[in-house]
Amino acid sequence: MLSKVLVPLFFIFMLSFMVNFLAGCAPDEYQVNLTVDPEEAGEITGEGASRAGEEVMVKASPGEKYEFVK
Repeated sequence: MLSKVLVPLFFIFMLSFMVNFLAGCAPDEYQVNLTVDPEEAGEITGEGASRAGEEVMVKASPGEKYEFVK
């Protein structure tokens, strides 16, 4: 009788442990993707792969007939 209770509890515990462990694991590298909308509004640089915790520099330049406000 006791095993009928312990077996499901054990599986619930292991599942909970695995979910929490995997949620804490972060990838070593991230992909930074940048887009301009509309395309003629300007140009941005800084796209590419970066490592976890690494600072990423993004630069934006307005296109002709566009300007940054604030």
